[in-house]
Parts: sequence; C-alpha cells; structure tokens
Amino acid sequence: MRVAGARKARIKEIVCLDVSAFTSSERVELSLSENIDRKNMTAMQYYAAFNQLFKAGMPVAKIGQRFDKTERKVQQLLAIGSLPKKIRDLHDAEEIGDRTLEALAIATGANVVRYTKLSASDRPRDWQIQDWLSGEQGMFMEKFAIFDLDKYAGPKITDLFAAEDEVWLTDGEQFWILQTTAIEAKLKDYEAKGWKVEQVDYWQAWAFDKTAKKKGGKVIWCKDEKTGTIAFYVGYKRHQAAGTSPKAKGCYGEPQAQPEISQAFSAYIRQVRHNGVRAELLDDTKAALVVNICLMLKNHDSWRLDQIHMGSVKGPAYEEDIVNGTDYSAIEEAYLKICNENEPKLLYKMSEAALLNRLAIVTAWKWQTYQNEFSDKVAKAIGLIDVQNWQPTETFWKGIKNKTTLIALAKTLKVVHLKDATATAIRKLLIANVKPSDWRPKWLKF
Repeated sequence: MRVAGARKARIKEIVCLDVSAFTSSERVELSLSENIDRKNMTAMQYYAAFNQLFKAGMPVAKIGQRFDKTERKVQQLLAIGSLPKKIRDLHDAEEIGDRTLEALAIATGANVVRYTKLSASDRPRDWQIQDWLSGEQGMFMEKFAIFDLDKYAGPKITDLFAAEDEVWLTDGEQFWILQTTAIEAKLKDYEAKGWKVEQVDYWQAWAFDKTAKKKGGKVIWCKDEKTGTIAFYVGYKRHQAAGTSPKAKGCYGEPQAQPEISQAFSAYIRQVRHNGVRAELLDDTKAALVVNICLMLKNHDSWRLDQIHMGSVKGPAYEEDIVNGTDYSAIEEAYLKICNENEPKLLYKMSEAALLNRLAIVTAWKWQTYQNEFSDKVAKAIGLIDVQNWQPTETFWKGIKNKTTLIALAKTLKVVHLKDATATAIRKLLIANVKPSDWRPKWLKF
C-alpha cells in the first residue's frame, strides 16, 4: 500500500530497514513509533500501544524514557491498557468516567468480568464504583485495618492512581475475621476501664454531647461494612432531643426503645448542615481554597461535577425542602451569574481576588457529599457555630416522630401546649409559633 502511494506521489526512493536483527520489542516500537509520533493518538490508543511494547519485552523504565513519562505513569497506562476492550470502549463512548476506569484497572480479573456483564442501568456511577468493588469482592484499604497487618496473609494490590500509595487487602473474609477480633478486644479494653459501650449505625456528631464517664458518658462506636472503617468516640452521651424516647412495653412485656427521628430525617439534617457550610464558602474564599486542596489531594468522593446529590436522603418532601432551601438557592443564584464567565482569556485578566471569589462560588456549587464529617471539620475550622439562613419548615417538624420530643421542644421554645394534646396538635403549634430567628436546634450546631 505504501509502495503504491509512493508511486502515485512520484517518489523515486523509499527507505527500507532490515528488521531481521531487531528484538521483538524493537520491532513493535518501530511499527508503533510512526503512528505515535505522526498523529494525536487517543488515550485508549496510547494505553494499547504501551501494552504492546510491554508484552513484547520492553521494560517499564525504557518505555518511560522513550515517551518521556515517569515509571508510575507508564504503570498506570499499562494497567488501563490491560482492561478488556469492552471496558475501554465504554470509556471512549463516555459511558463510564475516569474514576471507574482507574478503579477497574486495579481490580481483580473476576471483578472486571463481573462488571462487563452489568447492564447500563445497573452500572455504578463514578462516585459509587469503590463501594461497588468493596461490596462485590470484599476489597478493603489497608489503612482502615485496626488489626496488626502482619497477621494478614492474603493478597494485596497497590492503587496506582491514588495521590499516595494506597494498599488494598483483597481477601475480604480474612479482613473481617481479623477486624472483628480487633474490635472485640478494643471493646473489652474499654469495658475493663469502666466504660459502657454503644454501637450506632453511623456517627452523628450533632446527636451527642461530650460527657465524662461519671456523668453517663459512653464509648460510641460504629463500622462501615462497605469500606471496613471502624470508629470509636470516647466520652459521649446521646443528646436528649436526638436520643430514644422513654421505653414503652412491647407485646411481650419487654421495654423497647422508640426512635425519635427516622433515618431519612437524619440524612436530611446532615444535608442541611452540609448546605450551611457550602453557603458559608460564598463569603469565605480562603475556606473554599482549603476545601479544594483537601478534596483534590485526597481524590475525595465528595468532589462531584454535577448538581445536588441527595445521597441517603429519601422521600420527596425532604428532597424538595433541601433543593428549595435558602442556602441552596443562594448558591445556585451565585453560580448562574458566573456561568458566562468561563472563557480563559476573561478569567486570566481578572484580579486574584476576583478569581478567588469565583472559586468560592464554584466550590460551593460543585461540592456534594452524603457524609457529614468532612463538612463538620470545615465548619469548625472556619468558626461556623450553626447553620445560618435556615428556618424550621413543616417538613422539618414532620420529621420528628416522637411526642415526648415535641413536648420537650415546646417547653424549650415556650410554646404553650395542652397537656393531653396529640403529637399532631403540638406539631401544628410549633409550626405556627416558631419563627426563623427564634431558634437553632441542637441538630444544626457544629
């Protein structure tokens, strides 16, 4: 074909090379070099080319030298290049993102095969992929182990795409045997020191008060089955307005605790708190810069390039209340004003202060989370006391299910209520009488 092309172009001489003495890797390099050097290759073509060279016997260091890339970068490209073509095609078609591609590149072969069999509707999104991998194959980060790592004898893999080297333990069964043994030992140690222990589904800082042991403080602990993380909080007592109601006798005469608020309401409160921190970033450019740096360095799941993510918040009323909330509306309004200012030339001419202002707005809009701990840390760092520009809506009051809590709140807020009034009646009184400026519940304090 090339000879025919040369004749058509009236080229009289063609340079030919005798490759009989070349090694396999040199032959592959020669055949690829023209394409690599001559045109802009897609990312996937680069991955495939690097993989061909490596399979032909070219060492990682030499590949890096040939294409002016670090050894770590070459290893990343080789890992992606070894993925099945179906996965790489999905990425080319923008049906899966970079995070998913990278996560699958370090996953086990069995898990990659399992992923290729998923339908489009069943595929986890970028921010869900790590949870999916952990849940599917029992793959846990080494740094979350609270046991002696020398006791773990299973396989490990290194996350090539993390900001710092992160090791994953891929024998989930062995991980949990060791983790559970370590948990039991730690709890026994606390009990031996006179502490009472209580397990919760997840930690909610706003639901507990720091309390000494002699005043009823406990060791509150929780675990995340998906990530393997274990946390112990020493010296805390559940706050009255977020605890359990007085025990009522069940059908077998045994005292049973009634939850005061639902899990959906707890998730709603977490999102309201998070929105309060996001709104604060509009006026605190330094805080926005710090959040950006933290999230980028940690490659945090909370950094999402899309609109509001409700996370574990369930129920149309809660979602509508959050989306229409004052904090969210302020962020949206500010963001929309700068949407037409995204031209590089325009941004380049702006002052440093103006750029920081826009960074704060974009951070507030783009930063989504369904975890509360990072928001709490930011709030404390910038001195935020409670959620500003918030008002107790009807949705908020309906989230409180327990009459005892409603009575306690009515007394605290000096709202007169009839002794024998129903929970619904007390709730209506609260809705009618509590004004936004009157009250910030304990739940919304940082």
